[in-house]
Amino acid sequence: MHRLILLCFAILLPVFASHAEDRVRLSLTDLRHVLDFYAHLTKHKVWVELGLSLDREVSVNFEGGQDEALKVIRTVLLQKNGIEIRETDKATFVSLTEDQKKRERGNPPSQPK
Repeated sequence: MHRLILLCFAILLPVFASHAEDRVRLSLTDLRHVLDFYAHLTKHKVWVELGLSLDREVSVNFEGGQDEALKVIRTVLLQKNGIEIRETDKATFVSLTEDQKKRERGNPPSQPK
């Protein structure tokens, strides 16, 4: 009887564990941790533009699946922080948008004509 219970537990444990691994919880953190986590999810090396401070505080509040987490991270970084993420097959590149570069230099962003 004990062997049967152990066997059932051994079979069901990976099923529960795989569902738990698919869930992601993010909260307020610095850019360095967000990009490390992004690299972990995508399995890609992340290259950061020279001069982009990784000590910036970024607010990413999310709980859900891994694919959704990638979309939320890209959206929050772009819309709230002026940081864009570009991906290739083997790497991820992170940089400030041109408007954010101008803001940080003290120049107003360009206006659409």
